[in-house]
Amino acid sequence: MNDQLFPQLAQFMPILMFGIFTAFAIFIIRWQRAKMRTKLEGIALSMGGEVVSGFLAGYYVRVQNREFEARIELHPGGKNTPPYLILRQVTELNFDLNISTENVVTRALKKIHLQKEIEIGDPMFDDKYFIATSSAEQVSMFLQSSERRQIVDYFFGAGFSRLAVQMKSVLGTKSSYSDSDLEPDTLRAHLDQLYRFVQGQ
Repeated sequence: MNDQLFPQLAQFMPILMFGIFTAFAIFIIRWQRAKMRTKLEGIALSMGGEVVSGFLAGYYVRVQNREFEARIELHPGGKNTPPYLILRQVTELNFDLNISTENVVTRALKKIHLQKEIEIGDPMFDDKYFIATSSAEQVSMFLQSSERRQIVDYFFGAGFSRLAVQMKSVLGTKSSYSDSDLEPDTLRAHLDQLYRFVQGQ
């Protein structure tokens, strides 16, 4: 009887292992989300906002940034990705834009024409940042504002790795954030700069 039992068990082992792995992964995700929610509840309380749960976005804090809605998002990252903070202002600008710092990877991609960037005519700015968009004319006009370029410097000087426009929102991303990055005064200062970036003043 044992001779028949072991082959049968062996057939079910992959299914059993898959079930255990899936259950463990779900547990880790729920645990991480619970930790993020606890942090966000503290931020919401101190900034007069509310914690909102989105099906795809997870939890975020919704606050009012003058006349616009702003969102503070914490993401746990992954195996090879550090946790990151996203500050988002819900604003429709009708173009896309991605600003990152120039680095070895972006320069290599440009040389082999896998990634195209635009330049705005400010040599120091163009040398520091990689600007990608499918709306070159609109973005070039948008970044002619010296105030906006100074705000780009502000965000990257504060450790942000990306500043982007995604049609209906403007956002800044900071990897490997610390507790000091989540201080209410710090978050308010960043959100104020995000507002000024949109307004150009």
